[in-house]
Amino acid sequence: KNLIQPLKLLLPKGEIPDKEDIAIVNLMIDKIDKQIMDYLLLRKPIDENISEAIKIKPILDNLVLVFKKSLKEKTLDLDIKVSDEALVFIHPECIELILINLLSNAIEASFSNTTLSIEWKSIDDKMGVLTVENSCDEMSLHVKENLFKPFFTTKKEGSGLGLFLVYRVVYLSKGYINITHNTNSIAFHLHIP
Repeated sequence: KNLIQPLKLLLPKGEIPDKEDIAIVNLMIDKIDKQIMDYLLLRKPIDENISEAIKIKPILDNLVLVFKKSLKEKTLDLDIKVSDEALVFIHPECIELILINLLSNAIEASFSNTTLSIEWKSIDDKMGVLTVENSCDEMSLHVKENLFKPFFTTKKEGSGLGLFLVYRVVYLSKGYINITHNTNSIAFHLHIP
């Protein structure tokens, strides 16, 4: 609802919006769309009946194209260490959800002119680790303690559902998440089938 209010101001009834306001309107619509998708995914059951593993690289390659503009705006390099044969035993929509949330958070939090890295390592026949690492300020204790709680956010217009949904998908897939951080970087390590 907070995102709709600026649209009401920019789109007065019976009037055509100013040309310079169109970019802001489009931005607000994109944010509303993302929040609605987060809420819908929160209610959607996780498909646990996956019959075969999927390749993660094609999904990641498509998302890199989506985030290309954001990476360029912050002058971020992207270091991808995911082989073409890397497999995950999670529904394609779920792995896409995980990557979208982790990449968008990493890009937003990263210092400019740094490198964001994505890596996949197989641990054994049943588990692998997907790591997304970026440079950023150190998290406060309060943020660390609440990071995966629903509706907790540090963003002015965030829904607080992104990392909760990541946690939910990983947990319901019989995996777990570790986080390593120091004064200038953070890495999310997702142990997933």
